[in-house]
Amino acid sequence: EAAVKILASMKPELLKPHAEAFGAAIAACESSSYWAPALSLLYAMRLPSVEADVVAFTSAIGARPPWPWTLRLLQNMAAPSLLCLGAAAIACSDACVVESTGPPASRTHLS
Repeated sequence: EAAVKILASMKPELLKPHAEAFGAAIAACESSSYWAPALSLLYAMRLPSVEADVVAFTSAIGARPPWPWTLRLLQNMAAPSLLCLGAAAIACSDACVVESTGPPASRTHLS
């Protein structure tokens, strides 16, 4: 949450957000499995005309969004890397397990 707040507080006239700043915030979301803020940041990159790189996409997928979002992210990438495809495969396989047995306790976030 702190990374997202810091990025949001950047004043464009003083310090323009860039791909590395967005990528760091998305990676912070990934490490906590906060997929919704990760996707919001990824799509927010378009507003200041910052091009999302493979790292940003891979981190967003690594945050474990629902599988339809994961596939949509892959469709939006020009050339997915093997790392990104691997993260997507894990996210989709996790979704199969969740749909059949319920969410794993380690990935359930209630806020």
